[in-house]
Amino acid sequence: DLLGKNIKRDSSWNTTLALNGGHKKTEKIISRSFGRRGVENTPFTNEKFEEIISQYESKIQSGEIKKGDQLLVHITSHGGMRGMRSNTEVSHSIATSGSGVENLDNLGGSTTVSLDRLQSLINLANSKGIKLGILDFSCHSGNTLNLQNPNTCIISASGPMHYSYGSFPERFVENMEAGRSLEDVFLRAFANRDETSFPMISTPAGNSIQAELYQLITPYLYNHDIYSDKLQTYLQNQVLENQCHGNDHNLDRIHELIKQIEAQTDFMNRRRSQGLHRLREAIDKYHALQEQMRKDLMSIQEQIRKDPASTNISDLQEKFDWCTEIQNSDGTKEMICTPDKWTKQDVLTIDFNSEIARLKDRKANATNDWDQKWLTAMISNYEKLKRFQEILLKKPLLAKFQDYFENFKSLQYKSWSMAFKVSKELQRIYPTLYQERSTQSEAPNPCKDFIL
Repeated sequence: DLLGKNIKRDSSWNTTLALNGGHKKTEKIISRSFGRRGVENTPFTNEKFEEIISQYESKIQSGEIKKGDQLLVHITSHGGMRGMRSNTEVSHSIATSGSGVENLDNLGGSTTVSLDRLQSLINLANSKGIKLGILDFSCHSGNTLNLQNPNTCIISASGPMHYSYGSFPERFVENMEAGRSLEDVFLRAFANRDETSFPMISTPAGNSIQAELYQLITPYLYNHDIYSDKLQTYLQNQVLENQCHGNDHNLDRIHELIKQIEAQTDFMNRRRSQGLHRLREAIDKYHALQEQMRKDLMSIQEQIRKDPASTNISDLQEKFDWCTEIQNSDGTKEMICTPDKWTKQDVLTIDFNSEIARLKDRKANATNDWDQKWLTAMISNYEKLKRFQEILLKKPLLAKFQDYFENFKSLQYKSWSMAFKVSKELQRIYPTLYQERSTQSEAPNPCKDFIL
């Protein structure tokens, strides 16, 4: 909404819009905020993506967009990790309209386009002296910085391995005032967000900080989430790779890096030293919690090795549907499925008696035939899941898995609060660190030169 209002206030911007349709509330905002001549509310499809990029390339080739002009490409969609759809991908893929995303890491279940398509636009703009800005606010958008060159400003809402949340994009758009550079807007949004992502910027200072810090700090920005759990996947991979000492080496490197930063002249005052101390302390505390979780998982994995035919950790993550067939009044039949696919891990951790009781209460108060049918089908689905849980728990090792996952589930808020603390401490020292690196570099800064 804010972005649309900003664009409407400045008539010098020519705007093209493609929207992932089907969201009535969003479409209403689009119509209200972008509602001026030349702005269309059209679905974001593969064809529309290609059409938009090709049109901009044609305008550059014809001279309609000329040297010294500014072109800003703003992307907000579901974004996958790099290489999930192609092992030759340089950036990453994003979801298009008309499909559901079943997996937030690889965008399973959705149709996608690769942002590698932007490379030719980037190269063309660079060759013609056009200032190009790319804002990728999708998940895993740090991968888009792989397309950067000295004349293109690329800003992401997250690192290559992290999800994007709403806070940074909101703060960014709030600060997009006339006269500010994209670099200035980025720094303001970075310092005032409330999330555990790692926004990135393709400036010399940004690249320097990201190269030093991102890989080291990545595990401590993960948290347990019942819908999309990067922390559990990270710990499981460590166990499966038989890393006996977990992430201790990574922690040692973080301590060494912080010492190096502390030794820099501009960080010798007390306030900045305290900020670095708080960051190190937050990471140490979260590291201790992750180590305990990893050891618990390793204990179960040892038991699996003794009886390899019993189960496998990765098998517990396979997703599948639970559905019940209902008959409509016109004689047709349809399948009613649970809203989300279920893994064996999900089945082991749900109190189905409570869920079934809740659905039965809703059914007792339902006032129309469709609600009655839907709730009857859902009760049937949950009863099937309960019986499946009982079958799984007959295996002693899976019963131990249940205890582990229940304990893991109880750490959901604790892990998030610790990751959030790490993120907040990073936010406090980032502006000073960024300023330090900026003064040390004489390389081109495309984000500083792009003025709104």
